[in-house]
This record gives sequence, C-alpha cells and structure tokens, in this order.
Amino acid sequence: MAHDFRQLLTDWLGRMSGDASPPWHGEQAIAPLSLPGQSEPFYLVHPPGPGETFILVAPLGEAQVQVSPSVLSAMLELNAEPALSSGAFALDPSDRSAIYRFVGDLTGMDFARFQNTLTNFGLLAAEARRHYQQLVGAASRANRLPGMGGPGLRV
Repeated sequence: MAHDFRQLLTDWLGRMSGDASPPWHGEQAIAPLSLPGQSEPFYLVHPPGPGETFILVAPLGEAQVQVSPSVLSAMLELNAEPALSSGAFALDPSDRSAIYRFVGDLTGMDFARFQNTLTNFGLLAAEARRHYQQLVGAASRANRLPGMGGPGLRV
C-alpha cells in the first residue's frame, strides 16, 4: 500500500503548529519553519509526488557570490566542518546564494524523530550561518572570494 507522505508531513506540521491547514506554498510544497528564539527561518521542501524524501534548506546570507574555484574550495572547507557534517553547504546556481541543506527520509520515521530532526537542523543551520559569515568575512578581508570585496584568487 502506497503511503501519502505529503499528508503525513502536513499532519505532523499541523501537530507542531496547532494549525490544521496545509502549510505548503507552491507545487514544490515549501513550508517555512523557525525555532523559538531564532529570527532566521529555514524551509521544509517536499518535492512533487508521493516520495518519501524531504529536504530542509537554510539560506546562509544575502550575499551573492561569483562561482569560482576559490568559492567552491571555501564551500568544501565548510562541508568538512565536523559539527556540521550531517548537512551540506551548497551554492544555489539560480541566484548564487549559499545554503545549508539536509535530505531526510520519511520511511520508518515517527513524529518524535521528525520533530527532533527539525529542531536539530534549526540549531545546525544557526551554526552553519555563523561559520559561513566567518568565512565570508575572512575571505572578503583577504580579497579571495570574487564578489566579496576583492579580485579573488586564481586557481
């Protein structure tokens, strides 16, 4: 029997918020989320269809970067950060913004584990933003990231 994972997510998000109406925006089913005491939101995305995969995405900053080998190298450095290894840093090619993301699987997941996953991701996203801002600040001062205040390194 096929499981309706979109409905499951809708039910769980409703339990968490106390609101029974679907939280989704658009066909991609994007739901904005935030943790108490945190001003920066993150997003739960459930791709179209009945799939068991969900994606958590946290924008890391306003700055648009020029994609170059030095930027990609810096992002790889962030991905090697042990405290943040459950997610991944990436550059969104559509608007050249940096994101931190996690891909989850709903198969066998219960409500408590889902709630813990969202909470943990929200906390990690805040830490990821701090690491990213430090990297951007250091890179800007060193003039090594194109689009961040300097000519950039040639690799």
